[in-house]
Amino acid sequence: MRRRRARQAFQNIFEYQKCLATTQVNPRKRISTGNAPTGHAPGARKVIRFRPEMLILAVTAFAWMSSVSPLAVGQRNTGSPAHPTGHVSAASTGAWTTAVARHKSTTIPLATSSTSSTSSTSGGTYVPITPKRLADTRCGTSPTPSFCTSDNLPTANATLSPLSTVGYSAWSSPYTIDSDNEINLVSCPTAVFCMALNYNGPVFSWNGKSWLSLASVNDPNGSGISGLSCASSSFCAIVDNNGNVLTWNGSNWSAPDSIDPNGDGFASVSCPSTSFCKTVDNNGNVLTWNGNSWSTALSVDPNNLPDTISCPNTSFCMISDSSGNILTYSAGSWSKPLLIDPNAGTLHSSCASTTFCAAVDDFGHALTWNGNSWSKPDSIDPSTGFNAVSCPATNFCTAVDATGNAFSWNGTSWSTANSIDPGSTPLQSISCPSALFCAAGDFTGNVLVYEAQPLHPTITVQVSGVDSIPSGALDAVLNITVTEATSPGYLTVYPASTSEPPVSNLNFSADQTVANLVEVALSSVGQVDVTLGGSVRSANAIVDIEGYVPATQTTGYTYTAIPPERIVDTRCFNSSYSSTNSGYCKGIPNLVLPTGEVPAGGSATVTMPSSFSSATAIVANLTVTGTGTSGYLTAYPAGSSVPTTSNLNFTTGATVANRIEVGLASGAFSVFNGSSTPVNIVVDLNGIYSNTTGALFEGVTPERIVDTRCGTSPPPNFCSSENIPAANASLTRLGPGATIQVQVSSATGFPSGASALVANLTAIAPSQSGYLTVFPAGSTMPIISDVNFSAHVTAIPNMTVSELGSNDSLEIYNGSSGSVDVALDVTGFFAGG
Repeated sequence: MRRRRARQAFQNIFEYQKCLATTQVNPRKRISTGNAPTGHAPGARKVIRFRPEMLILAVTAFAWMSSVSPLAVGQRNTGSPAHPTGHVSAASTGAWTTAVARHKSTTIPLATSSTSSTSSTSGGTYVPITPKRLADTRCGTSPTPSFCTSDNLPTANATLSPLSTVGYSAWSSPYTIDSDNEINLVSCPTAVFCMALNYNGPVFSWNGKSWLSLASVNDPNGSGISGLSCASSSFCAIVDNNGNVLTWNGSNWSAPDSIDPNGDGFASVSCPSTSFCKTVDNNGNVLTWNGNSWSTALSVDPNNLPDTISCPNTSFCMISDSSGNILTYSAGSWSKPLLIDPNAGTLHSSCASTTFCAAVDDFGHALTWNGNSWSKPDSIDPSTGFNAVSCPATNFCTAVDATGNAFSWNGTSWSTANSIDPGSTPLQSISCPSALFCAAGDFTGNVLVYEAQPLHPTITVQVSGVDSIPSGALDAVLNITVTEATSPGYLTVYPASTSEPPVSNLNFSADQTVANLVEVALSSVGQVDVTLGGSVRSANAIVDIEGYVPATQTTGYTYTAIPPERIVDTRCFNSSYSSTNSGYCKGIPNLVLPTGEVPAGGSATVTMPSSFSSATAIVANLTVTGTGTSGYLTAYPAGSSVPTTSNLNFTTGATVANRIEVGLASGAFSVFNGSSTPVNIVVDLNGIYSNTTGALFEGVTPERIVDTRCGTSPPPNFCSSENIPAANASLTRLGPGATIQVQVSSATGFPSGASALVANLTAIAPSQSGYLTVFPAGSTMPIISDVNFSAHVTAIPNMTVSELGSNDSLEIYNGSSGSVDVALDVTGFFAGG
């Protein structure tokens, strides 16, 4: 009843008062075509040295096995379906409209180097480690996202905040999403997801760019929705004025659940995680959600009318009521009501942490909590009075009032009124997941968005000296992931305290979760900088370490390349498949899996053939096919626990490949199937690491040695100063089943005694679905694939490692019925040993 009276009061007040052309840029040249590049501005390329052999890993998207956002290191990136596995023309269902490439923007088929280093030592061994998470900027927000509670981030990196590049701070104009109703409830767990609704049930969501209409809440027995809280894009809870609760699973709302039939309806709900919510009713009872069910009612404030409950985490909550009281939940119990604002009406509160909360009242007062005591009421809006407040950090709050004003807290004081809603329209709700973003709803069905972006921010990540990484480490192999990006942009990774190089390591589009493997030199104190560039407004970055180069070459492994060899194809265990493809299946001599498909939620173990008994780790291309649902594969040493990472992600009906480097245990590794249906896998072996004499990696300044678009007549303008080596300059677009021979020794920095090439291979604008196979010149083409692609995609890249053939050359085969252009960017060689 109170809320309905408040709505009528606001109605009376209001009635009285109202009378992105694809561009192509090679970062190592001073040239560009079209408009500015997606990724970075063109400029002179510094001479960069790359270390060690881990570069052959190709791009790997590692993901947490969690439904809440730590996917691939962020959220699991399901990607789009890739095509055949290298030799069988089984079509994939679906079609790509953008590249699945987890390490480059689809608008740059000219591959940017996936590595950068400034060290100068030639050749190095590599020390792989169990992947560890070093940084996640989502975990630096306040309140901390629930998935960070057990993330064990190094203390030095735990407070890193989201990145952004656009230098402005402003509220948008009001945008009408529901002209018939007020927007009295808004909840935003992130800057790219909000939910907004009103008492009557229409629901709207924000995706970082626009508001969309969702199915209305079906609550026939309720008497108006009174509370909303979203822990993530896949979990929200709403409560109504008749004791019902409904939950959102990312797609649908549940049916109403009457959890408080004897109460007087709910006042508010707060959900800091998917497994913890608290709601308070109008009789002062609190009920708790544990991820599965709601508790019975606990009476904490029976003599007052509660208004707001705010829980920044699972161990601390605060209730504000209509009599100026505050109650706190800590150490598993509730305090008695504490009168902090005796002359006020209703208090509205929000807590950033256990040591900071803010409260505002109906008479324009504001108060703050320091963990021990409350300040005196400060009259900052005496003419109107507040309706809501949101505090994501101790130095940032926003409060909104009944005449369209917003007030901000900077950690010390409150600002003056900022009229953000023309016409003095009452603002009903406010939600700020961080100091960079807020969303507000008003009385006439409008929403407003606030975005505050510092210019070109950089985070500094401590790498050496944490966990098992030695303080003297020279280089690190890092998996860099971007997530929750509001628009296209790029990340650049480089040694801390040095100038930002004019390169990009990871390009992305809006809303993508995309990763790339980066080998980068460390600063003298073991740090790297990660800088956000492009037109992107904000994004989160996640950094995982996969291995390092020690200061002295007394530890680590050397590498031996082999002719590409298919050692596993589980489809051959199917009698129907093997009889149809008998010649092919007999051509796989090392069919070592004991069973067929990898079971749903289970693992299959691959034992290496005896000819590779000295191997301690392998480099291979891992392909999944025959997928019945979305999921992921994880490769790991046999006998160990399945790590919380992934090597490739797939969608239903997809065939997807990615290169892996995996350690062996007793000569074997396992592949885990993180989906709900069995899948088939294919493994193509490229080389091994061992303690025996082998090759050391020697990095070179990234160089394009092939771009078949430059072999046309006349060549595209971006080739005019591209300096493709003369030996390869006349190579043209590959026709169906065609092969080109590439002279690798033409590359600058080609070392004496080189035995294998490490490069980024990109398939560009294919006319039909297919694959590319790279193999030593002069040898028989193996039954393997290096890049799989669908028709009409912009660009599909994958890191490749190939043994060199006669005259230090290799060949590239087009396994499709259409034509395709290819680009090959050299990043290093294996030599010596």
